[in-house]
Amino acid sequence: MLWVLCIFVFEKIARKRLNIPKQKGWDNQYVNKTHKWGNRIIIFSYIVVIAISALFPNRIFMGYVPLLFFITLYGFQSYMEWKYDKKSREFLISLFAVTALIITGLIIYFFL
Repeated sequence: MLWVLCIFVFEKIARKRLNIPKQKGWDNQYVNKTHKWGNRIIIFSYIVVIAISALFPNRIFMGYVPLLFFITLYGFQSYMEWKYDKKSREFLISLFAVTALIITGLIIYFFL
């Protein structure tokens, strides 16, 4: 719980210091059609992986699949925002999300 609060506070501070406006709502703003279709392909791939892995009896790594999904999704989003919309600097927030997810994954893997 403390980790989630730290991430939330850090995002608020980063947005204020770097003068990055808050996005409206939860809806993702795509920079182009490639970004939109890339997100859809990543989400569809995640659904397929979950469906296939549900068929196998060994579910040890099922906890890591959502984490890898979000790392991939936010990593792709960071890249697309950096490549095609550098002026908004929103990619910095997405990159922070990827970093936070990687740290979370390492904590879960090594300490839990």
